[in-house]
This record gives sequence, C-alpha cells and structure tokens, in this order.
Amino acid sequence: MDRKQTDLNFRPLLFCAVGLAFGIFLYGKIAFGGLLPSDFLFLGLLLLFSLRPFSLRRILAVVLTLALSAGVGALGIFLYDKNFRTEPPEGDCMITGTAISVSDKGGYSLVVLSDLSADGEKLGGKCRLYLRSEDVLPADEIVFFAELKPVNCEEFSSDGRASSFFSQNIRYTASCEAFRKVDLSSNPFLRFNRLLFQTLFHHMDRDTAGVGYALLTGNSGSMDEGIATIARRGGFAHLFAVSGLHIGILFSAVYLLFRPLKRYRFFPAAAAALCYCALCNFTASSVRAFLMCAVLGLRKFFGTKYDYLDALSFAALILLLFSPQQWFSWGFKLSFGACAGIGLFSGSFSRFFAKWKFPKAVRGYLSMFLGVQIFLFPLQLEMSGYFPVFGIIFNLLAAPLMPALFLGLLIFTSLAVFIPPAAPFFLALPDGMLALFLFLFASAGSSFVLKGFSLGVGAAVWLCGCLLLSERLRLSVRARAFAAAALVLLFSSSVVFENVVFSGCRVDFFSGDGEFAALVSTKDARILLIDGEISLDRCEDILNRRGGETDAVVVLSDDPLSALNTALFLPQKTIYLGKEVAVWDSCSADVEFAETFSCGGVAFRYVSEEKLLMIAEGIAVEVDFGGKEDLGVDLFLGDARGDLKYFLKDGKIYA
Repeated sequence: MDRKQTDLNFRPLLFCAVGLAFGIFLYGKIAFGGLLPSDFLFLGLLLLFSLRPFSLRRILAVVLTLALSAGVGALGIFLYDKNFRTEPPEGDCMITGTAISVSDKGGYSLVVLSDLSADGEKLGGKCRLYLRSEDVLPADEIVFFAELKPVNCEEFSSDGRASSFFSQNIRYTASCEAFRKVDLSSNPFLRFNRLLFQTLFHHMDRDTAGVGYALLTGNSGSMDEGIATIARRGGFAHLFAVSGLHIGILFSAVYLLFRPLKRYRFFPAAAAALCYCALCNFTASSVRAFLMCAVLGLRKFFGTKYDYLDALSFAALILLLFSPQQWFSWGFKLSFGACAGIGLFSGSFSRFFAKWKFPKAVRGYLSMFLGVQIFLFPLQLEMSGYFPVFGIIFNLLAAPLMPALFLGLLIFTSLAVFIPPAAPFFLALPDGMLALFLFLFASAGSSFVLKGFSLGVGAAVWLCGCLLLSERLRLSVRARAFAAAALVLLFSSSVVFENVVFSGCRVDFFSGDGEFAALVSTKDARILLIDGEISLDRCEDILNRRGGETDAVVVLSDDPLSALNTALFLPQKTIYLGKEVAVWDSCSADVEFAETFSCGGVAFRYVSEEKLLMIAEGIAVEVDFGGKEDLGVDLFLGDARGDLKYFLKDGKIYA
C-alpha cells in the first residue's frame, strides 16, 4: 500500500465539526442511553487514517482539535440539558403563549407554544398543547388554565417523541378544554405563515391545502393522516420538510433572477433564503442549506474556490455551537447525512457514468442521488424501522419536478395572500399540480419496503464502509477490495447476530409515553406482550424493527378491550388474554382465554391480569408493565435505542 495514497487531509473545520458532534453524541449516550464500543468505531477509523503520515505535529493538531471541540460540544449540551430539565410550577396555573406551529387533527389541535409565562412569570422553552379546538392559528397569542407537565428525559433513549421534544426545546406538555385569544404575535414571518395557512385552507380542498402548506412551511401536521402515512412509508416525507432542496431552489432562482447584478446578486439571494428560514422557524435542514449557500455565494463574491466539505463542516459547526440539541433531531442527521453522502461518493459515481457517456447533467444528478441513498440507508432504517425501496425510484423521478412545483406554489400562494380577491385565480394552477401530486402518492401506497430487522452494530460498520470506500480516502485498489470484503463480512455477521435467535430466548423491551411492550423471540417463535395503553402505530413500529409477523400477542391489562382491539389488527396467529371478555362473532382471530399457555418453547402463566410469569431455558421471571420498583435493583440492562431496557429485582422484570 502506498503511504501517500492513504493520507486524509487535515481540514480544521471538518475535524472541529466532527469533534463537536462527537462530544454531544457522547454526552447523550452517557446521559440518556447505554454507551457501546461500536460508538467509537467511526471516530477511531477517522483517527487511524487522519494521523498518517505519523508526525508529532500532525498527531497533536488532530488530537487536540478533536478533544477541544468535543469538550465544547459536551459542555454545550450539558448546559442545554440543565436548562431543559427546569421544573414548571406545580398544579394548575394561568399560561400565556404564542402559537408557532399548529397541527389540525380534525376536532382537536396540537399546538406548539413559545414565549411562555405561567401566572405572569416567564418560562424558558416551549410547550406542546393538546387543545380540543380547531380555532388556533400560527401567531395567535392565547391564554388558558392548565397544568404544565415536564417532558420525561428518562424515556429519552426509548421514546422518539421525547427525543424530538428535546431537540425542539419543547420542555412541557399540557391539555385544556377552553382558551382565550388575546393578541397576534408581532413576528412578521409568523404572521405570514398564518396568512399562508388561511389562504390555502380557505381556497383549496383540505387534502391539497394540507399538502401545499407542508411543502411551503415544513409543517405536515395538517396533512391528511392517510396521505402523511403513505408519504412516510414511501420514503418521500422529506419533500414536506423544508430542506436543502427547498432552500437551494429558492437561492438559485433568486440568484438567476438578479443576474444583471453580477457578483452582488448574492445578497438578494441570501436575504431571500434567510427570510424563508425564518418563515419555517429555522429548522436544522433549512439553516444548514442557508449556511452552505451563503458560503458558496461568498466564495463566488470574493472569487475564491468553493470547497464542499469545508462548507458542510462550517454549517454543522455553526449550527451545533448555537443549538447543540439539534444533534438529536432526525432532520439534522438526515440533512447532513445526505450532504455527507454527496461529498463521499458523487465524484466516484460521476466518473463511472462518464465512462458510459452519460450526459453531464444526468450523470451529475444520478451521482448525487446515489451518494445520498447509500449514506442514508442506516439512518433511514434506524429512524423508521424500514427502508422504502420504491421510495428510491419515486424520489429519483420526483426530485427534478420539485423546482417547478415548489416555486410555482410559493409564487402563486404569495400573490393570493397579497391580492385576496384574485386568490381563486392564482391558486388554480397550484391546486391542479397538488392534485397530481396526491394522485402519485395514491399510486405509491403499496410501496415495497425492507423491514423486520435492525442493523445494530451494522449501522456503525456501514458508515465506516462509506468512509473507507469513498474517494476521499485514497486507498490503493487492492486495499479497497480487501476493505470492501471485510466490511461485507462484518456487516452481514452483525446483522445476523442482531436479528436471528439461534438458541435460548431473547427479550426486547420497549417503552415510551406511557406505553409498554415486550417482544419475546426464540428460534421457533416471536411473541409480543402489550399493555392496555399501547397504540397500533407503536406496535407496528416494534414489528417493523423486530421480526415483522408474530406467532402470538399476549395482553397484560386489567382492561384488555383496548389492547385486544389493537392486537386484532396485528399480523398474529393467536391472541392470549388472562381475563375473559366478549368477542364479537365475526372476529376472525384466534382469541384464547387461558391462565397458562406455551408458545415457541416458552411457558407463560398469568399471575394477575397485569403480571405474567415467563419460563424459558429453566429461568422464571415475572413481567410487570405496571411495576414501579426501579430502585435497589439487582440488574439494569439497556442500550441506546431502548430495545433492551428493564430492571431485574428478585427474579422479576420491571419495564
């Protein structure tokens, strides 16, 4: 192997961004989930190649840069976490807040409030309000009487909703029946967001209006639930989250529009992109795209060379310095992951397509697209539990149409806002375009997806492979072939051992937002244990991540009807209950009421309606979803995903 071919350039911005992210990541692992050896795999590989050729000066520069930036990242997220855990006032109080996001759910609303005060005292952070009304819009300042409940950080590692709240600085939740509007926010961008909402929903069908509002603002909460599910499972929900695609389209359009200004056209383009970020509440992906566009524009303004990795590193550095919690947002990971994929692989793919005489524009687009998909594969699987194969094809075809759809919708909706009498005329074309979009969604309803397995350590191996096999790491052909073979073996082995039970019994516990479940896996069967509060979506998410179909569903609840209704919609052969309830005659499922039963070599006995004695491999444990005895435990097991999380005390498992 040629030493010069293995050098990895020392880029200060890149290594500062990586160190900052790793410090935040490390703090999160220690504070919210179990730290695994594989968590150091990617950083270790990066260090291995970045230190060559070995010299004291280079080693000191790399190690100090990573260590100092990691310390800054850990300190930043520590201070944020400390403020996030601030306790709200006890009991009911008079709360005032400004609605910055509204999700219309048909009969009730989910409202995110900022600028909070309780009984006249200012509060930090935001509140998510469950409101039995549809009469709240963005920019409304409202007053209501309720109890503020703090977000439970102890469920952070196992509850995606809790981690989402953490990244958005939503510190409290509340619900109320009645409220009073007192004023409108003075924020002009929030007011314009409100006008967009009113204009679209007043002049369009509800389904098309929800899609249009999501495309413009990134708020998909008012989309029809069926359409949102199709978009999410089809792998194109990112089209409804304001991302680099939207910001890039707007920046490029304004940049071309002001072409006569020559290099000074950067300023109106940057101003338009920044205003659009403000309209969308400065989401991580929109800020990332704005910063990268700003770096590109400034480079052109001063006539210097644009470096993609430096621009991406600068964007990550700025965002994580000022908002370290964004690391825990899937929007941040997917946005920067997509850009990392382009930086790592687009050049290699481009040269491959050039050999086959592809037109320049086509090979550039295909190269970027494939680079994105390769890097995002483990992130997509970790986020949703499945990887949409059809979504790759749909995104490949839909992305080139986005500039026309997005710009047309933005221009005509803005005209409708400023000239209300002509709104039906201006919105006629966008309405037709959105209707076509909905038709395409309906066609994508049977999207083929890969599901039923988890990558585990394989995710870290995959990302290491992205680094080793990219053109950024200049390995010889022989070394690259050896690395590829080794990574394929490691990846396949880790996935097999993560998902296949060869002997014994594996128990994965899931908890979050008051819902509990356990998946018992043997080499012969999978049995899902659920409580009475769990939702169908939660159960499907578990099965997407672990094993697809189940041989049995076991209900642990003193009021099993709700859980039974959920179990009936799951792919199962038998449903077991400890308490006999009335089941309608047309029910096609095999429902059994038994105090003792066995499945897949595991024996079960109901101790009570909420407790179950499970005997496997000669070991008996009691599963108790209602147990709160989490102090003085004999053993605690948990991992970063929360897939294995329980307390063992005196032979009993407490979820």
